[in-house]
Amino acid sequence: MNISIIAKRYAAALWDVTEPSERASTYSVLCGLLSAVWDHDDAKRLLRNPAVSSDVKIKIIDECLDALAGSDTLKLFFKELVSKGRFEAFDQVVTAFEQKLMAANNSQKATVTTAIPLEESDCVRIRKQLEEKVGSSVDLTQKVDPQILGGMIVEVGGKLLDLSVKTKLNSFQSHLESE
Repeated sequence: MNISIIAKRYAAALWDVTEPSERASTYSVLCGLLSAVWDHDDAKRLLRNPAVSSDVKIKIIDECLDALAGSDTLKLFFKELVSKGRFEAFDQVVTAFEQKLMAANNSQKATVTTAIPLEESDCVRIRKQLEEKVGSSVDLTQKVDPQILGGMIVEVGGKLLDLSVKTKLNSFQSHLESE
């Protein structure tokens, strides 16, 4: 996902006004609010509707933040985000804030996609190998996609390594067709 410049700026502003010891909990609250908003069609429609006043939107968000134990700083942040008409960038703001948090903790996200679920020991081994390669800790997420047939696809730090059987077969087929 490409993160807009606006989202990066808002995330940087939130990062700057949040105490370092509160950044992880702020991120948790952001994720909770993101889930509360984007997982409920009515809330999403209401908050995206330009006919709904900023005051109503802020009140809804404040109630959600109260339920999630959100800080006054977050309430002020969302008041600014909504009043400036930038709430559409909220999911990207969360992603940009997460990236700043991971960078501060010398950590990266990685995704491994396989045709069948991996054993926990395989995930541990892959995570350790990735940590050695990238030089930081890795938060590994596993996805299962039977269409890749076998092998794996690894994505870390914006780089993609496709070692899937499907890609190898497609490459082999293209090579045969070109001869």
